[in-house]
Amino acid sequence: MKFRVGGIDHEIDREMVIRTMSRKEPESIRTHLVEIENRQFPPKQVFEAVTGMDRLDFTVAQARHVLQRLGFELRRSS
Repeated sequence: MKFRVGGIDHEIDREMVIRTMSRKEPESIRTHLVEIENRQFPPKQVFEAVTGMDRLDFTVAQARHVLQRLGFELRRSS
């Protein structure tokens, strides 16, 4: 999937996200979470890992939008 965030073009796919996050430990969940292979991550951690962008350069809404388009389940933490 191609998209632009912060004036930078990116191209990622679902398998790339799964592969990248399989090597990462989930950080603490605050408000939002994305489920990847039965593990829960903050969306900004995932988006930063797959794009290489600094977390200050994108919003959680942008990260959620892209991850939802890739078919991942996102929700608020309980």
